[in-house]
Amino acid sequence: MAANKELIGFLSNELQDVNFVKFSNYKVKYFSFLGAFISFLIQAPFFIFSIVLEHYKIHALIKKYRIQALISDSRLGLYTSVVPCYFLTHQLRIHSPYKCIEHFTALCIKWFCQKYTQTWIIDHPKEGLAGKLSKPIYPIQNLNYLGIISRFSPSLSGHSHPPSKAKSKESIDLLVLLSGPEPDRSIFEKTITSRLLKKRETCVIVKGSNKCIDKEKIPSIKKYNTLNSKELKSLINNSKKVMCRSGYSSLMDLVILKKPILAIPTHGQPEQGYLAFYHKLNTTQEKVLDINTANRLDLFLKSINESLSVD
Repeated sequence: MAANKELIGFLSNELQDVNFVKFSNYKVKYFSFLGAFISFLIQAPFFIFSIVLEHYKIHALIKKYRIQALISDSRLGLYTSVVPCYFLTHQLRIHSPYKCIEHFTALCIKWFCQKYTQTWIIDHPKEGLAGKLSKPIYPIQNLNYLGIISRFSPSLSGHSHPPSKAKSKESIDLLVLLSGPEPDRSIFEKTITSRLLKKRETCVIVKGSNKCIDKEKIPSIKKYNTLNSKELKSLINNSKKVMCRSGYSSLMDLVILKKPILAIPTHGQPEQGYLAFYHKLNTTQEKVLDINTANRLDLFLKSINESLSVD
């Protein structure tokens, strides 16, 4: 399995008897004062270079480890004609207020998808979790919809039977799951922490990174750097309310656990803004994903106060 250094550190605790190979990620940064599209446009030459580089690098790995099949998790350049290769994604277009950008990105993604043996879409073909993002603008012949995939799915968590429907004791008033690139992750954490200091409720924050170490201990707030899947699932089930970014992986996990959340889109990432508001306005997934959204800072702070109000 190939992944970046931080992800290998996490996966090595989750997966046994797996060989890991260090594989750099794209390292695309989002600048809040420029927005996602302009930020991407500025870095486009480096992004294209990374795709070309990984395309040639994967052939060396195939030869070295005698790989017989390849699954690419949203890595565009890992296609090959040497072995069967499969492209895993939920996004067949980039959300944008400008239709020309959506159509251009849809054509680019279609070109890459057709380089693979099959394209596996992590969503349902109708009324899916990703909304329009998982639906092609232009026909793609090799699509195969797999449905929702989560580390908390019974088939992936080692349970042969569906989990019990009995409601567990919810002893945590608010669970905050941090994710996303820096410095946005740290800013998000500091903003939440400053607001939670004035509350009496039980609050837990999972930082999702081992890079930051808290110098100040806060008695009313319990913080974890990272947790394995079993520990995180237990925390989510024991929480009355969950706050997190509206990234697709987070939404899939919480759909599986049928947990209402307060979704805060990452500034400058239009996909997260779209996903949060899409689920606020639609009743898909049989209403098991009950999302409240906050985009601007004032609405965000107001939503925190509302989320901490005990019924």
